[in-house]
Amino acid sequence: MKYLSLMLILLVSIQLFAQVNHRDSINVVHYDLHIEITQLSQKKISGVANILVAPTKANSSAFGLDLQRLVVDSLKVNGQIVSHNHQNDILRFTTAQSYSNTDTLSVEVYYQGTPGKDPGGWGGFYFAGNQAFNMGVGMSVNPHVYGRAWYPCNDSFTDKATYDFFITTQSDYEAICGGINVSDTLDSQNNRVWHWKIEQPISTYLTSVAVGDFEQVHFNYSGIDCEIPIDIYCSASQVGSVTTAFADVPDMMQIYENHFGPYPFSRVGYSVVNFTSGAMEHVGNITYPNNAISTALSDQTLMAHELSHMWFGNSVTCATAEDMWLNEGWASYCEALYVEGKHGYEAGKAYSLSNHIFVIQRAHLNDNGFLALYGIGHENTYGSTVYKKGADVVRTLRGYLGDSTFFAVLKLWFAENEYSSKDTYEFRDFLSAKTGVDMNPFFDTWVFNPGFPHYEISDLLINGTQTTVKITQKSIARQFMGDASRVEVTFFNSSKDTVTRLVQFDGAHGTASFTLPFEPEFAIPDYYCRLADATIKAEKVVSGSQQSFSGVNLVVYPPLTNDSAWIHVTYNYSKPEKYGQMVGDIELTPLNYWKVDMIPYGDFKGRTRFTRQLSNNPIDSTFSAQMKDSVKLMYRATVSEDWKSIPTILDITWGSVAISIDSLMAGEYALGIKRYQVDVPNFVPQKCEITIVPNPVKSVVNFIFGETACSRVDVFSLDGALMTQIKVRNNIQETLDVSEFSAGTYLARFYNNGVSLGSDKFLIVR
Repeated sequence: MKYLSLMLILLVSIQLFAQVNHRDSINVVHYDLHIEITQLSQKKISGVANILVAPTKANSSAFGLDLQRLVVDSLKVNGQIVSHNHQNDILRFTTAQSYSNTDTLSVEVYYQGTPGKDPGGWGGFYFAGNQAFNMGVGMSVNPHVYGRAWYPCNDSFTDKATYDFFITTQSDYEAICGGINVSDTLDSQNNRVWHWKIEQPISTYLTSVAVGDFEQVHFNYSGIDCEIPIDIYCSASQVGSVTTAFADVPDMMQIYENHFGPYPFSRVGYSVVNFTSGAMEHVGNITYPNNAISTALSDQTLMAHELSHMWFGNSVTCATAEDMWLNEGWASYCEALYVEGKHGYEAGKAYSLSNHIFVIQRAHLNDNGFLALYGIGHENTYGSTVYKKGADVVRTLRGYLGDSTFFAVLKLWFAENEYSSKDTYEFRDFLSAKTGVDMNPFFDTWVFNPGFPHYEISDLLINGTQTTVKITQKSIARQFMGDASRVEVTFFNSSKDTVTRLVQFDGAHGTASFTLPFEPEFAIPDYYCRLADATIKAEKVVSGSQQSFSGVNLVVYPPLTNDSAWIHVTYNYSKPEKYGQMVGDIELTPLNYWKVDMIPYGDFKGRTRFTRQLSNNPIDSTFSAQMKDSVKLMYRATVSEDWKSIPTILDITWGSVAISIDSLMAGEYALGIKRYQVDVPNFVPQKCEITIVPNPVKSVVNFIFGETACSRVDVFSLDGALMTQIKVRNNIQETLDVSEFSAGTYLARFYNNGVSLGSDKFLIVR
């Protein structure tokens, strides 16, 4: 009876405990992990986890640990076996006595089995050939931290502990973990026991093991505080390529220490494993894919990305998955910082601007919408917004604060928050306190709201050297309008002399007046590209060769003369002023326009081609020309002028439009649509079952009648001229050779014995 009562109490305790978050019940102080990984072919491990824990609340007797899939044989608390319940990846146990939050408990778990992997196919524990290794993050599991795949733990971003690993392998295999290798010895069964120690407290997902037939490649690095070993473990056949490929890691360390402060751990390490889907930033033992061993820029930036995580994520860890940009956005920006440190400022800038183009054009498509950096949903924790837009916003923060303040405050951030977990609000408030700049408006504009701001010069008044500039802020893919905007404006004269001034303002408009050292011809906002706003900028000198302006959908062909020009193009992912207005019968695009600034040398005339995708528009699909519509190019020299249609050479393909003009001029360019029903008033399309293929057409078009009886087809140009008349002899299909017709849109009307059957349009392209 006494035993039954005890069991009932235990069951009730477990049921009550199941209603609270078990991860809040304890803080782990230290893990002592003894794991045998000798059965690689059977894909099994076995282990004993000795875990020193501290209850978080007074009068605690119900506790829990995370452990996925593996089988628990027994569990002890302070040396005494206690009952446990292992369901839904949670190992729950209740002690006979209660403990206070000043006590510590020794929890000993005996377990074994085949460790699992993330159902999403990335994280977890892998047996691959003659190797076994873990990947500490699960993309699809919740929470994403994934220590529980191979040992019992308190699996969270915030619970940090120190570690001793004792990994048993076959005698001819090595086991590599994070931290420092204390010893390797043979046991009584001639297996090798590897002892690794991590003395700095870290989160569970940053722990690692890699077992295999490894060789060591070693580099030395003299750090700010001490000598730091750099060890890369790989197969014997990879030693030569690894020695070459990883030779830049000491330079990466120097760049990052100079910017962020001393390296926060005891060793730099990489283990090259049989994996091809990315790398994982385990502390002191980065798991690195075997298909990325080269000096190619993409592989070097991958190495640099993972190394920078030792500061961004491993020392100071995001508090929640919703704060993941503090880990991944910053590490992604550190790729550009490495490129800048290694190859110069302009190379780093180019790397960042390539990322910016991706952010503007693709990130929201990859993540199924425009997302704010903070508060990201579980399915997008490791998506393009976090990585790519995160890096773009970090670039903007650097420009906002200036280099000296930006890097100084980062060193303070790591020095004062080492081995902790922080959220986005804490980071914002830290920046405000240390810089003296209220960072609330910046975070509201760039972090807490989706979409982008867009800044343009809406008025420029020049009176000699006295200049007044007005800037308008627009919101893209959001309703929010930011305050405390800081926009640099660069003024140019005809000799391409420049001077830059800062315009600061709240809300939608800002105006500032300056006395300049020369009389300017024009001005460009954010010429040096310090903002992640909704623009893409490119510039080139065009002389004797064709120049494609990367990212802005514009090509300038060589002029017929020897003259040249400096050309700067801003492609605006925003509504042009007076969008939607009708210019005659042409509707101005509601999105996207070009702003061209140029300084011609001599009598420059450059034929220019503008292109734009009309299907799957990168920023919005509301402006969608149908095949039956005509696309026009609109122009105005300044924002104070009205738009007008200009003569073009049209070269259109399905899903995109390409329009060329004979000579590029400074000013604004936008697309317009001349809608089908406006084109030919007397030829209103009627419902028709007859099919025209192909459409668009280059040389031969087919009219397919199906079951419709048709005796005649009349083909008209859009100005109403009858081009040809076809007498139908084959009531299934008729073919028309249009190779002698000019490119453009045509109307086909169908008749049967004088009765109209309807009409449809087709497009001839060249």
